Amino acid sequence: MIQRKQTAYLCLMEQRRDLKLFKANLLEEGSFDSVVDECVGVFHTASPVFLAASDPQAELIDPAVKGTLNVLKSCSKFSSIKRVIVTSSIAAIIDVANAHIQAFETPSASGRYCLVGRVTPHSEILKILGELFPALFPTQKPEDDKPPVPTFKVSQEKARSLGINFIPLEVSLKDLIESLEEKGLLSF
Repeated sequence: MIQRKQTAYLCLMEQRRDLKLFKANLLEEGSFDSVVDECVGVFHTASPVFLAASDPQAELIDPAVKGTLNVLKSCSKFSSIKRVIVTSSIAAIIDVANAHIQAFETPSASGRYCLVGRVTPHSEILKILGELFPALFPTQKPEDDKPPVPTFKVSQEKARSLGINFIPLEVSLKDLIESLEEKGLLSF
């Protein structure tokens, strides 16, 4: 059983029988068999996330691929499972929880969904941050007068078919900086 202060609420939910906790190892084949047995849907939202990996292949890529394959192998053993929703990493779960639910509950949902509000160059993000928080992000003059052009676009049509509405980038950036400041990770 998990005994950490940060996850005490999970233990409380387990005691109330709202949640059942399992111990499993992403890298151990068959470790998820008992976890997914009798499930109708599986949300695989785990993948290692390190800001500085000394060996990205061994620390990030191999565990992510092997872990996902192990979960999928376990899922393939049980006919009760109707849908498997896979997200690249827990870091991606934050502005997409609703998309998971919609992908699971929408009968016509199938295939891959790219959840990208818009492609934004770093220079534009810095410009927005400079307008929102000038003390933290002083406006920097671009090297030339031409606005940066994204090199690609991602269609939102498929995501919108699930009823997904994207939060404007300006709102997300403002919320991010304010949250970091509130948690004492950034000071104005």
